[in-house]
Amino acid sequence: MDESNRKDYFIAYYHVYGELGFSNMHVDTDLSQNFFSRQNAYRDTLFAILPHHSEDYLMRKEVMLTSQNKWDEALKVNDERLNLCKEGSHEYGIVAYYRYLIYRSLKNEEMKKYWLLKSAICDVKCAINDQASLWMLADILSQEGDVERSYKYINFSWNANKSFSTRIRSWQISPVLGTIDHNYQAQLKKANQRLVFAIICVSLLVLSLGVLAFYVNKQKKYVTIARNELKKTNEQLEELNKKLSATNEMLKTSNDKLNESNGVKEEYIGQFLISSSRPCPICGKPDYCCFYQNGKGYPEIICKRTKSQ
Repeated sequence: MDESNRKDYFIAYYHVYGELGFSNMHVDTDLSQNFFSRQNAYRDTLFAILPHHSEDYLMRKEVMLTSQNKWDEALKVNDERLNLCKEGSHEYGIVAYYRYLIYRSLKNEEMKKYWLLKSAICDVKCAINDQASLWMLADILSQEGDVERSYKYINFSWNANKSFSTRIRSWQISPVLGTIDHNYQAQLKKANQRLVFAIICVSLLVLSLGVLAFYVNKQKKYVTIARNELKKTNEQLEELNKKLSATNEMLKTSNDKLNESNGVKEEYIGQFLISSSRPCPICGKPDYCCFYQNGKGYPEIICKRTKSQ
């Protein structure tokens, strides 16, 4: 086996034992640690044969530093790897994924999502069907409550995985897909319930508005009828006022005439009283009034006392 084949051989075993350790991490911890121990043995072998500035060497060194919690050193190695690849390429997506793993260990949520998203974008642009970054991003969004976007991402990743046809990736995605689908269906159910409630409220509101419109229209008719009746009543009152004014005018005229007549009477009475207080020019007696009266064919003088004694 030549040097190139030996390198590929050790890299293959390193990768296989790493995947086995990762796959059994939540199933059998002891078995997972056994696989990781074997992976570390192949890693040490690779360190001895790989050039120290090659991608294969730097990637495994970064993984080792991350597992040893040497975050700053791991980030420096990752910076070297980013400088070796073109942004937007498949290799850049892989390095971005490893940088996500470092920030995940540091519990830096913003940077963790940022680099996982860059890795997922590279996978989509490069038409990579083994999209680990995208379904992990979907899982994070689901935990944060962004159900709609997580559902879109996990479906896209699942469809790509079916084309890739790897049982282990399907086995990894299935629990996340089930959880996200359950959350999405629950959210959809709540949305439908809110929609039904909104429709009922709108229907009741429309019905109430219809009843209110009918009531207002009916009251409007009553008001129109009352206004017409009030108008007629006002016209009748106006006519009565005119008649009353005419009657008052007549009463005023009659009163004026009566006052004038009373004045004439008072004048006549005054003159009569004055004349009655003088001696009668015929008989010469005071308080007597004499006048001629025809009787039996010749005039006769009649004297009457004007004041009673």
